[in-house]
Amino acid sequence: MLYYFNDFVFDSQSLVLLQGKTSVAIRHNEAKVLKVLLERSGDVVSKEQLLEAVWQNKVVSEQAIFQNISHLRALFGNDAIKTFAKRGYQWQVAFEIGQEGITPVPILIAKKTPKTSLWVASALTVLLVIGLFFGQVSNVKSTFPSISTVPFALDGNDINSVTWRPSTISTKRIDSYTVSQFQGAEALNYTRLKAEHPLVLVGDITTSDNQFLLDFTLTGDASRWNGQLLADSIDQLNEKLEAHLINAEIIELVNSTMSADVRVAKLLLLHQQHEHDFVILNQLISAYIKTQQLDIAMTLADKLERDAITLKEPQQNANALLLQSTILTEKGLYELSEYKLTNAIALFEQHNDYKRLADAFAAQSWLLHKKRIIPHSKKAYSIQPASPRHRKTLNVNCTR
Repeated sequence: MLYYFNDFVFDSQSLVLLQGKTSVAIRHNEAKVLKVLLERSGDVVSKEQLLEAVWQNKVVSEQAIFQNISHLRALFGNDAIKTFAKRGYQWQVAFEIGQEGITPVPILIAKKTPKTSLWVASALTVLLVIGLFFGQVSNVKSTFPSISTVPFALDGNDINSVTWRPSTISTKRIDSYTVSQFQGAEALNYTRLKAEHPLVLVGDITTSDNQFLLDFTLTGDASRWNGQLLADSIDQLNEKLEAHLINAEIIELVNSTMSADVRVAKLLLLHQQHEHDFVILNQLISAYIKTQQLDIAMTLADKLERDAITLKEPQQNANALLLQSTILTEKGLYELSEYKLTNAIALFEQHNDYKRLADAFAAQSWLLHKKRIIPHSKKAYSIQPASPRHRKTLNVNCTR
């Protein structure tokens, strides 16, 4: 079956994609996801249905779906596939259906083919596959903005740096700065670089318990996007970072000036599309804190803590505790905030995360300041337990 949409033609039988008369290389699973979405275009296709149709009996995480959907959006536009929260995905672009098969590279088969011809045919086939692969990489890179990268520092050492080499995102290497030099005066350095490097990525990689933790920051013209990723190897870390940053919505948030409320709305949509992405969830919680929607922020911070414990990511557990402490400080619940913060600091120290440890100490300093300077409109006091059974009492705030 042929599907004609915009200037693309997709053969659902051979899983071949053309743009005009040019073959567009597309990964096998991406093509299968596209086939399912087109064949069921009138329905919302659930994640379970996609997993069954594309990956069948293979054990994969939902992240595989998110990555394939993101790559298809990079090819066809963000509006081509709509996400329905907790339901699934639906194809949105109008198309026409044809019956003829696509044969971008005709192959003639004789009844008796000399061995030499078979060897030549095999070689041409290999070259064709290689050409299609690099064609796909080229196509994605041409539709996605380039990201300039300062080589990542490894365990705080700028000399033993790690270069990020994604397969589907075009990159430029910045050798004029090390990570510590760039971050030392980030705003000023970005201003100097942005004419040639509109998107600048820096990162620190630390090792702990045979795992690699990347703390990264992507700086654009409007804002910064930071987060943490945990992996078992440098290569896996690079792949996770690429799968995360390939989202065009993230680039829009970094490059476009918008009000705080609009940013929250966009982050909420992004979270619904990638509900298991811890970086996006951290960003959404921080945005709710900035807009003083503290109850929603606390609900999401609790979710982050639960998910981090379930997926055994102690670093994200520590981040959740730090966010909870920040919210509780804003709400005036200082003793409970201090309890959360103490646990966060212990986890950051355990995993040698000195950057986030510095953030935690800054939060601790602000908490101590808030405890000393209490608004006159409120009388806050801590109940001193008279007996051991009262020792779990944390704090009472009374507004007069």
